[in-house]
Amino acid sequence: MKLSLARHLLPAITLLLPALALAQTPLVSAPENEAGRSLYQDNCASCHEQPELTKSPPVDTLRRMGPRAVSYALTNGKMIAQAANLSPEQIDALVSYLAGTAAVDNSWIAANTCPAARLAV
Repeated sequence: MKLSLARHLLPAITLLLPALALAQTPLVSAPENEAGRSLYQDNCASCHEQPELTKSPPVDTLRRMGPRAVSYALTNGKMIAQAANLSPEQIDALVSYLAGTAAVDNSWIAANTCPAARLAV
């Protein structure tokens, strides 16, 4: 009985293992963000590259936080004082670098939105 069960599970396991390996691979990767990397090196790396000494989260943790959390920390949260000298564009570049997001072209939204005159029903 046990041998029969193992014989049936083996094909399922051999199919499942490659799928699990691919599930960990990102499907989309952002192009290198030189401006964001430079901003990180100039403004963030001194603490986030020495987490044991500074008690700050390491860069890998920042990357897993996602763009909303990183942006909030820089604009309204614990890092607001450190980001005070950054422009909104610089903050966007830094968030994009840390969160691995690419610039998104949302111009299609305006092109497909009804004119204001048509909004009244």
